[in-house]
Amino acid sequence: MEEISEEEQQKRKFTLIIIIAVIILAIGLVFMFLRSNLDNSEEANNNEAANQESTANANSADAGNINASTNPVARTRDVKRVNDIKAIMNALDSYYGDNSQYPEFLTALVDNGYLGSIPQDPNSGTVYSYTPIGSAPFQSYDLCYTLETNEVENIAAGEHCANQNGITGFF
Repeated sequence: MEEISEEEQQKRKFTLIIIIAVIILAIGLVFMFLRSNLDNSEEANNNEAANQESTANANSADAGNINASTNPVARTRDVKRVNDIKAIMNALDSYYGDNSQYPEFLTALVDNGYLGSIPQDPNSGTVYSYTPIGSAPFQSYDLCYTLETNEVENIAAGEHCANQNGITGFF
C-alpha cells in the first residue's frame, strides 16, 4: 500500500472541502430556483384571481377602481408600501421591546440601528405618516399609508393606518 505524503493529504482535504461547498451551493441554487418558481406560480394564481375579480366587478359602476386594480405598476407600488409598513412596524416592535415605549419620531429607529433608512412612499417619495399616541412614554402609534389597488393582502384601495396591533385594511 502506497503511503500518501502530508502535503498530498492536505490537497485531498482541500479538494474534498471544495467539492462539498460546490454541492451545497448547487443545492442552494436549486432551492432558490424552486422557490422562485413557486412564488411566480402563486403570483400567477393571485393575478388570475384578481383578473376574475376584476371581470366580476366589470359590471360595477365604479370603473375608476377597476382600472386601478388592474394596473400592475400601481400593484407593485402597493406591494412596496405594505412591505415598507411591515418593516417599520417590525423596527417599532424591536424599539418597544428594548425601550418599553415607542419613539417620538421615526428617525429614532435609524439613529438607534433598527432601520437603515426610513422607507418612503414609492410614488410620492414622502415618508409614511407616523404618529405616537398619547404622551411620553408612548404606548401606541398610528402608521398611515395609502394603497392604489385592492390587490395586496386583501386591503382595499384608500387610506389606512397600521398600529401596534397590526396592519389593517380599515381606516
